This record gives sequence, structure tokens and C-alpha cells, in this order.
Amino acid sequence: MKRFVMVISVTMLVFVIVSCIPLGNSESNQVIVQTNRQGHVTDVDLVYGKDGSTGTWQKLTGTNGIYKFQVKNPDGVYSVAAVNKMDSTAEVSFFNAKLSETTNVFLTFQPKDSDFATLTVNLPNEYSSSQVSLFFLHDHSFPFPEDGAVRIVMPKGKGDLVVYLGNLWSEPGIVKVAILRNFEIMADKAITLSYLDLKDPEEVEGFTNIFYEFLIGGITTAFTTSYYNEIKKQYKIPSSLKSAKDLYYFHHQVWTKENGGPFMYGEYTDEWPSSKPFDESTISPAALPLTPFSTETISGKLRLNIATHNPNISGINTLMYVFNVERYSEVSEWGNPVVDVSYRIFISSGYIEKIGTGYTLPTITDAAFDELNIKYNQRVKLIKVISSNGSLKEYFIPKNGIKIMEQYTN
Repeated sequence: MKRFVMVISVTMLVFVIVSCIPLGNSESNQVIVQTNRQGHVTDVDLVYGKDGSTGTWQKLTGTNGIYKFQVKNPDGVYSVAAVNKMDSTAEVSFFNAKLSETTNVFLTFQPKDSDFATLTVNLPNEYSSSQVSLFFLHDHSFPFPEDGAVRIVMPKGKGDLVVYLGNLWSEPGIVKVAILRNFEIMADKAITLSYLDLKDPEEVEGFTNIFYEFLIGGITTAFTTSYYNEIKKQYKIPSSLKSAKDLYYFHHQVWTKENGGPFMYGEYTDEWPSSKPFDESTISPAALPLTPFSTETISGKLRLNIATHNPNISGINTLMYVFNVERYSEVSEWGNPVVDVSYRIFISSGYIEKIGTGYTLPTITDAAFDELNIKYNQRVKLIKVISSNGSLKEYFIPKNGIKIMEQYTN
């Protein structure tokens, strides 16, 4: 069955990283790693943990996407490596941080066919011809009904399922809202929406130049505005459905260098604000360095030299630098690299504080990883620098009052 997916907001790229299932508290020196593919929390092909900066990589065994290991390094420094193998390529994530910043690590990868199941939603007769908008984990779909039902292919998993009858870009807008808490789908299934499930939307006056999403249950992101349409109806979470775990994420985006971009600044709040959540005209971060990093090869190993950055906004501190490295051995006839391994590198400020600004991409000597070590040619890019008034853990698991600044290189 063909999946119909429409991307409405660039902020969904952000939530692929930050919208995670809370894991609870870990022991003070225990790191808990959660791996998911498109929001489906599941084991991936390989996961390793490293205690300290010079320790050995130990292969970890996961249970339903959860991996654990102990850190004894006196500075609390640790690293995680995880691998998701695709048909002709592989994704590798290297995460480097300190225990004091976060003991919970969330890593998201591209999905495989086995990560999806088909959900059939039977609609009440009165709405049997209404288009439906569904949001679950990191996924969203906008199917049209057939025979009084919609059928979508969606990620397996457990979380809160958000259903709009109608859509954001139509003249009527959203006509009904349902939130099914602790919804779980691990195989094809069917559900029936009752009239009791459906609540009236609560329309609100929006804020100029500030957009927002719902973060339902701390897991599922639901759009609230049709950005690419003249219709500007906006909504808050219906009071009868609101949970203490639900948040609003208000954000302002600037994409031109002339205006200090590209960056996105956002704030989480647990209630609809009585006034504008923040004055976007005052958000003016210090620009990233003209040369945010350099590379060199030492003894055949790729080394990143990072130019540290401070956004120069009161109360906001740099949390993490995120890089993408692509490995390739040949180029296409159009001159583009034919990538066989993509590496996502997460380097926290606390890690840099203890280890320094030079980061050498790891070599893991385990036979299962050998084919994935850096070799051939590489293309390196700094994706973004993340800053916040909260901790790195609160970036992953946001709460009321958390502010996030993400600055991009293009």
C-alpha cells in the first residue's frame, strides 16, 4: 500500500531528534540508550558503549531498543556508537557527552519496511467522507476515506495517537479532534472512532511570525498551522483532552543570513499563553564562526577541529554540535559522491570541555564494525549547533520553560 505523507513544517526535522519516549531516571553512572527508526523504538544492527575517551568499545545487547552500560570515568565522559544497515548503505551515529549532561541517549534512524503496520480507522457515519489527519510518534499522514474508513501505513510503536477530522489547509479547517492515549500498534489493526472520542476544536488567535506545534504526551508532534496556505486558522489542544504531559512548542525561524540566520528559536510551555510567548524581534544570536570547523588526517584518521560557539543570548548556553560525515569511494556520472556510509556525530559541550576541541572519528576494531570504519573519501558538514537554557537531557525530553536555539550552517 502506498503511503501518503506530506511534510508541512521544517520543524519536524528537529523533532526527529528531540521527540523521544522518556526512559525515567537511570543510576548516576548508568547510560541508557534508546534507538528508534521513524519513532519505532526497536533494536538496531549494532550498538557500542565506551567508558571515557580512551576506553575500549564494548558491544551492547539491547532489549526492545533499550541498551545500558556503566561509566566509571572520573570525569563522566562516555561515547555511544550505533549502526542501522540499509540495503546498500549504512547509518552510523557517534554520540559523545558527559554523565552530568545526560544519562539518556536517543538515536533516530531511517525506517525499514518491517517498522510499519497498517492502521484502519473506521469513522462515525456523520464523518464518513471527511479527510483525516493523523499524527503518531515521528509520523504524519493525511488520508482520504474509502467506504467510511481510512487506511494508513504507520510506524509500529506506543504513544499518543492524534486524529483531526478535516485538515489545516481546507476552508472549514479542523472539525473534530481525538487523542487516543497510550495507543499501541505492533501489527496491522483496526479501530473505530466513536462520537465520544471526538471533541470540538478550540480555535485561537495566533501570533505574528511565531508558529507552534503540539507535543502530545511528550512523544507525538502534531501540526497546528498550514504554513503554505492563506488560511490561517489556529487551534489549541481541546481543554477536555489536555494532559499535564502535553506541551506547546512555539518557535520563530530565520533563514536568511542578512537577518542573522539560518536559525530557529523556540520555547516550550504547558499552557496556552495569555500573551505573545516571546518577542521574536529581540532574538538575534551571534553568528556561527565563518569557519566553524576544519579537518585534518592524522595517522590515517579523520580529525575534526571545532571552533566553539556561544550564541550570546542571556541564559542560553551551547549544548551540542552535530556533524554529518559521508563516506564514498566513487562519484556518479554527474559528479556526486556515491555514499555508502553516513555518520552522524554528536559532540556535547561538556565532552569538548574535558577532551578538547579536536575530535577524531572513532575506529572500532570489532569485526562486525570493520566494514563501517572511516576510509575512502569523506565529505564533512556541520549541521547545527544546539543551545538551550536547560540541560542536554531536557533538550531530548523537554519540559515547561525550556528554550531551544538551533543554528544552521545553511
